[in-house]
Amino acid sequence: MASSIFDEPYEVASSENDEFFGRIEAEGNIVINGVKLSDRAGQNKYALSVMEAIKDKSILLIEAGVGIGKSFGYLIPIFFTMNNVTTFKQVVISTSTMALQSQLLNDINNVSKMLGIEIKTVIAKGINNYVCFKKLDSLIVKEKDQDMRKQYKKIEQEIMKKQSVDRADLMEISNKVWQKIKAEDRGVCSKCCYSKECFYQRHLANIQKMDDDNEKFILVTNHAFLAYLLKYKSKLLKRVDSFIVDEAHEFEENVRSINEGELDLKKIGDCIGKIQRALGDRTSKGLIGKVTSLYSEILRTINGMRKKNLRYDSDKIPFNFSEGVKDSLHNVIEDFEKYINYINIKCSGNIKLMRELYVLVRELEGYLNLFSDMNLQGASRENIYWAEFCDKEHKKIKICYSPKSLDKELAPLIKRDKDTSVIFTSGTMGYDKNASEDPDDKASRVYAATKMGLDIIKLPKVQGFYDYFERGLGLKGIDRVTEFPISSPYNFNENCLLYYNPHLISPIFSPTRGIDTISNPRQYDNYIKGLVFEINRLIRLTNGKSLILFTSKEDMNRVYEAISEKYSYPFDLFIQGDNNSDKIKQEFIDNTDSVLFATGAFWEGIDVKGKSLSNLIICRLPFSNLDPILEGKASSYKSDERFKMVYYRDMMIKLNQGIGRLIRSEYDTGIVCILDSRVGKYKGRILKDLGLPCTTDFDKLEEFVYDKGIVDEPKGKSR
Repeated sequence: MASSIFDEPYEVASSENDEFFGRIEAEGNIVINGVKLSDRAGQNKYALSVMEAIKDKSILLIEAGVGIGKSFGYLIPIFFTMNNVTTFKQVVISTSTMALQSQLLNDINNVSKMLGIEIKTVIAKGINNYVCFKKLDSLIVKEKDQDMRKQYKKIEQEIMKKQSVDRADLMEISNKVWQKIKAEDRGVCSKCCYSKECFYQRHLANIQKMDDDNEKFILVTNHAFLAYLLKYKSKLLKRVDSFIVDEAHEFEENVRSINEGELDLKKIGDCIGKIQRALGDRTSKGLIGKVTSLYSEILRTINGMRKKNLRYDSDKIPFNFSEGVKDSLHNVIEDFEKYINYINIKCSGNIKLMRELYVLVRELEGYLNLFSDMNLQGASRENIYWAEFCDKEHKKIKICYSPKSLDKELAPLIKRDKDTSVIFTSGTMGYDKNASEDPDDKASRVYAATKMGLDIIKLPKVQGFYDYFERGLGLKGIDRVTEFPISSPYNFNENCLLYYNPHLISPIFSPTRGIDTISNPRQYDNYIKGLVFEINRLIRLTNGKSLILFTSKEDMNRVYEAISEKYSYPFDLFIQGDNNSDKIKQEFIDNTDSVLFATGAFWEGIDVKGKSLSNLIICRLPFSNLDPILEGKASSYKSDERFKMVYYRDMMIKLNQGIGRLIRSEYDTGIVCILDSRVGKYKGRILKDLGLPCTTDFDKLEEFVYDKGIVDEPKGKSR
């Protein structure tokens, strides 16, 4: 294809990008305008792939291992392009957390300083991260407790001083107070009497003005807010030239969360009650009773599962479609259809009544469509369904749902009228760390590229590696470039050793039910005893310096209590609490020889360089347990394919996230200890996919620890 005159500025940007990274590669460590840079193996290739995607306005999937320097790898091509291409004006960069947004802002400032290119940058967060003036003023007036009133006034004074209502800019505010003063999206902000003075509304208005004026700027946001903008088809996204979705492995969960819906029994009853009053009869009385019976049947199945002491990973509780549930569901659908037909007959010829009931009948039809979808076989359903408790006593539930496929929800991002590049990137988007480009495959790609008149980089390069990620976001069938994962420049083979004990008791995973458990109480007690014994000798081996990751709080608390009571150590033991994550993380980092027992966010939310983290202990393979989203995904496959295509891939991505906590710099060394004997099973597949040197011999583990200087070898110890 002949190049257009409009392509020339992109070629200039691409050339500058190549020269920049070529210089770093040639000179090694350099300083440009006060910013220190060092050659990172793989960063050049990463930046080249990003530049090609920007130039070609394509969708790119690219995994980059720890140490590649992703943010500089995509920011530098963006800066060169915005500086050279007059029509390339708006970029949205989304990452997983607000903390990473702040970090990214620092990186943008450094790149701007280094390149001598100034581009406006704005931060955008969800409304719940800002103080509501109206709520705060109301509390100051109405609060009777003098101490609380003083606290509210102090917050108000700080807002006026800093001219910001962003929680991140203000003093530390407890979650209890924050729930009372945070802004909420109720569709009334624009009509609020405080809207002209509201810093949040001003912030949004300034962003919108930049967009309306067609200015050049980078919008830095988080996945939750980007998902919100996509759902409501925000005008802010119409002119965007490039989207960068960093930490992309977290994006699906955020999109699902913003698109969740619920079938609340009270709301259904209110809707039917309003229709009943408008019609002036009680024809619907039996319908409300049948909906109530359906919820009771679902609650009965949940209670039956709870009696088996099954562990749930979240508030989302899957339920079995028992015969009782199926019968109740059939009755509800039948009565809904009859009642809607009855309403249509009653409204026939009565224009006033039709207008009065229009919205309510549409709501009723929406409930009918959802119940009808629930009634289909798992693979045929459009949505994934689960239950959540509405009360502390666990006597009331609501039915919740999320779309099984996200292709419609993500259409504003990946099926745009405007030509736009979309780059999905993360450290863990696939699961096979041995993925690499075979020379024969490369030769065949070069041949194919030549025949098609394309550059090699424009061809889809890797089959299967991103499959799970692609299916999760509904990217299958979309034209995209999938780049081979770029490995970390750090030497894992030399600096890391994987250890596991094949004799420990381990849970059993059932892919037909999505359950990973030890159901026998006595066996569970023995499982905990085995963990305690193994953890004790592992943390003694490295004299602390250990992060111990659990998949459940119950396991974590039991092991911590047992170890604390049974043993004493010359180092501190810390345990993650409900509200102490940041504090406990810093204490662990500052105290080199300490041990941290953790779960949840610590599987990927901790970055510790140096000796403080030399021993990473993973107690259980992170199979999701009774996760309705995974069950919904698995239902699209035959029963014998579900483990391989869904549960295993999900587990491996989480496992790689956890293991990624250990080696965070080129100088780090350490051991990964997985206390789950299943690591050596599944025909050795886990060990192969991890691609790490491995041993089951504790003596060899000791040798590695001493040889790498993690701790000094005891005097007189013979090998």
